[in-house]
Amino acid sequence: MHTAFRRLPAYREAKVVSDPDGYLSRATQLVVDEAEYPGLGRWPRQRPWHRPGKGHRVSIRLPGFIRVKAAHQEHAYWVWWTPIDERRYRMLQFYSAPATGLDAVKLRLTYLLYRKPIHHIQFNNQDARMVALTPDSAPERLYRPDASITAWRKLCEQARGAPPAAESLDAVLAALAEPPTADEANGTNGAG
Repeated sequence: MHTAFRRLPAYREAKVVSDPDGYLSRATQLVVDEAEYPGLGRWPRQRPWHRPGKGHRVSIRLPGFIRVKAAHQEHAYWVWWTPIDERRYRMLQFYSAPATGLDAVKLRLTYLLYRKPIHHIQFNNQDARMVALTPDSAPERLYRPDASITAWRKLCEQARGAPPAAESLDAVLAALAEPPTADEANGTNGAG
């Protein structure tokens, strides 16, 4: 329902950056509304009722926090995972905003009537179903758009006491931002 009135881009280009607060963030560098795809044509088709997004920043930090902050809004969305035992965790979700009086009432009503049923329940249930359908298989092939996954794993490894990588996290992020070589683009490793 959320996307029925939203103009979704054909693709985005993002860069993973470290924040001074210890968060890893995906900073959008380029948004393309429509693109030409061979055999498919222009996609996605934009409709008159589609509203453009105004941008937001997704950030992640140990010990298991996600912060989503829209540039044009006062509120932030927070997710915090905390372990219960070695196989289970509890997921806590929060919306926060500096609001008092009628603004606080409006924030609570918006949460109860829209954000909770659509985002916290419907979206998360869809996400859980997709995760359950995804097999745990190896080897995994990550590409340049997966830089946020790679950076998050490095941050977790360092936090667990693993020896720091020969390269700093910033150096790894910079390398991931480089354009792929011809072999990487073709899915080969250079060995004929």
